[in-house]
Amino acid sequence: MVSELANEGKPTQARMLAGLLMKNSLYAKNDSKRLELQQKWATLDEATRGQVKAGCLQTLRSPTMEVRNQACQVIAKIGGCELPNGQWLEVIQQLKDMVVGGADMNAKHGALVALGYLCQVSRPRYSNKCA
Repeated sequence: MVSELANEGKPTQARMLAGLLMKNSLYAKNDSKRLELQQKWATLDEATRGQVKAGCLQTLRSPTMEVRNQACQVIAKIGGCELPNGQWLEVIQQLKDMVVGGADMNAKHGALVALGYLCQVSRPRYSNKCA
């Protein structure tokens, strides 16, 4: 799926569908189903998880905004699975580097949107601590 998402030669709709399917394999509105999906993600080998993350980060450079947006959502859902467990902590720095570094405008836009989605994913966890 990630190779389809990241492949600029594929039709936009196919790439968007690949991203949607990836996102839905990581997240569900139902708490028990979401936990089940997160546990499935955690059982994947490190190399596979790394390939998915790298492909999504690469897709942030896509000139097609709709595809970038799908990659952003997948990144956020992966972050929702991993960040609470102290994993993939480097994603924040990687996204920040895309924003402030010499990356192209597509990558900057994608990184900012991904950071926004990551904030939304983590907000419910911390909302009770704000008063």
